[in-house]
Amino acid sequence: TAAVALARRGARVRVLEQAPGLGEVGAGIQISQNGMVVLRALGVVDAVPEGAVRSEGVELHDGPSGRLVTRLRPPAAGPTWYFHRADLLALLVRAAEASGVTVKTGAQAVSVAASGGAAVVRLSGGGAEETACLIGADGVRGVTRAHVAGAGEPVFSGQVAWRAVVPWDGKGASCAVLGMAPGRHVVTYPLRGGRAMNLVAVEERDDWRAESWRQAGEAAELRGRFAGFEGGAGEVL
Repeated sequence: TAAVALARRGARVRVLEQAPGLGEVGAGIQISQNGMVVLRALGVVDAVPEGAVRSEGVELHDGPSGRLVTRLRPPAAGPTWYFHRADLLALLVRAAEASGVTVKTGAQAVSVAASGGAAVVRLSGGGAEETACLIGADGVRGVTRAHVAGAGEPVFSGQVAWRAVVPWDGKGASCAVLGMAPGRHVVTYPLRGGRAMNLVAVEERDDWRAESWRQAGEAAELRGRFAGFEGGAGEVL
């Protein structure tokens, strides 16, 4: 998104991406009205975004019983939209290419340094890139963050999130459903016109230390840990 915005203002932009390719990433993501204003202004999405689902609000349920607690209407400023992350990435890549942005994949930064008013990025495979302006978006363990803020270790929050995308039949309301229980909650919302359902199940626990967006989990264990949920969350589980 930053690359598209800069390129539309006349900058020459090159993206260094450490992944070997721009492929399937993650699960669902909710973009609220302030984000949609930016994406539309940049020409990334139309009035009705391709492949996204328009939210009709949020339902809060008691997890163990499935009982409806309350409904939250869409914000007056405008609706939230539910995207599959891979679909949003495809739209951003298309807009970037149309704006003249170049993307170099398999380019993992191992160090960043300032040299004579420029930023120098050294890559894992050898070689370096030099630029007058560098924007780092390489995460909490990224070399750009360490260069600016110094080295540091993240602190475990005690929250573990399970994520999944489940094939769906398109039935049901176009809203996010939150099932609540002590120390845990489950959020579901539709993707891709209701053909898929996004699931995020969060629990408080202190026995997990694996740190990754791609740490694989077992579906049976997920169901077991949230077995007490009824209603929409239970159906998706």
